[in-house]
Amino acid sequence: SEWASSVIANPYLRSIIEPVSEMNVLFDNARNEVNINWEYGNSSNDLIFVVYRGIDKMKLRKYKTINDPQTRKFIDSELSNFEILNYAIKVYTLTGIESKMSEVISLPLKRN
Repeated sequence: SEWASSVIANPYLRSIIEPVSEMNVLFDNARNEVNINWEYGNSSNDLIFVVYRGIDKMKLRKYKTINDPQTRKFIDSELSNFEILNYAIKVYTLTGIESKMSEVISLPLKRN
């Protein structure tokens, strides 16, 4: 048989981006909404924050995408008769690199 063409391979290294830190989740009973805020050191303009939410014992799912890279808060006003809400955040770049999931914060909803 004939010789095959040569193949050149280059290693592909995905950059690592840090997860959000100091995430806080608070229920505002008067307004019936959940306030989520976090810290993130990188102020790059190519960041997207994705809020994940799990209801009661259901697993986390992508819930809201925040396209403003300077935003460090989100208000969840889509509440119903849930007992527990679980939240986490992932950071993505516009090129598809993603951070690890933040810590999951569980919030028992105590309504008056």
